[in-house]
Amino acid sequence: SYEEKGVPGPWDTNIEEIWHIVSYGWYEAYPEYFGDREDRSSKLTVAMDTARGGYFRDIPKQYPDDAWYKYYDPTCGYGCQTMEYFYWILMANMGALDPELTHACVESKDESEIINEEWGICTREELEQKDALAFELLNDYGFNLPTVIPDGSYRSD
Repeated sequence: SYEEKGVPGPWDTNIEEIWHIVSYGWYEAYPEYFGDREDRSSKLTVAMDTARGGYFRDIPKQYPDDAWYKYYDPTCGYGCQTMEYFYWILMANMGALDPELTHACVESKDESEIINEEWGICTREELEQKDALAFELLNDYGFNLPTVIPDGSYRSD
């Protein structure tokens, strides 16, 4: 759990589902930055297409070898993949995927199944180095995006 530093705990999938609901507001309020539609490019979709190794309206049979975001779920179209990408970059940016905290990112690097190859950037430092467009979007435009990992403790003492 998050309380036991150095002992990776289970991933709370509620964080992902709640973020998907909250992020809808970002898509609508700032479409030029966070728009998720394939017919209008945004900074988010440009970053995602770079991470996927190109623009793919439909899921390719295989992403380019140099892609670091590979999403193969046939039920998830372009907009859905944009939402998943936004979730992954935010989690990496706030350190929620750090292997010291959870196996969530390490498990996504598992190459034994192509579907688990989705995302492999686990830390803020890796995000800054490997996905500069995403890092810039999350940190350089003055948006008040979350920077602290939710841990169930929300009282200020």
